[in-house]
Amino acid sequence: MNARNLLAAFVLAGVVALARTARATPDFPAAVDQDLVLGSGWVETKVAPPDGCHLCHVNDPPAAPGPPMTAFGTLMLNDGATPYMAASTAGPALMAIQASNPRAIADIEKGTDPNTDPTALTNDPVPEYGCTSVSPGPPTGASGILLFGAFVLAFRLPHRSRAARFDRR
Repeated sequence: MNARNLLAAFVLAGVVALARTARATPDFPAAVDQDLVLGSGWVETKVAPPDGCHLCHVNDPPAAPGPPMTAFGTLMLNDGATPYMAASTAGPALMAIQASNPRAIADIEKGTDPNTDPTALTNDPVPEYGCTSVSPGPPTGASGILLFGAFVLAFRLPHRSRAARFDRR
């Protein structure tokens, strides 16, 4: 065996020896409880019993945290939740989900798994009416220019009365 192969074998053996086995990060359900100001054990007992893992994982531990993920778990990952870093990443991910999918967070607060609510994990806009609705603001970019041009044309075109158009004798 040459030196290159021997070095590769040692590196491989070191990587295998130091590699952690894939396992669930059991602190995420408690972090969700804490960040959403729910009772201790809320996710584990009310939302995704018996251990809270099914809120984000399809598989039972210890197969989690690997794929496949639930729809809510995919949102958590996409919004910045990082395995083994629940204390610092669960809160910002939950805030992002609150902004994009408020019904999912409302389901958790009610004690319902948002993965079982077909309307919770959609990106459909939530209609708002009355004082809570917000205007998108003034037109910008090309739409503003087109709107301005339409007003200019409307006021600059000569206006002839209907009678004047038919009165050409």
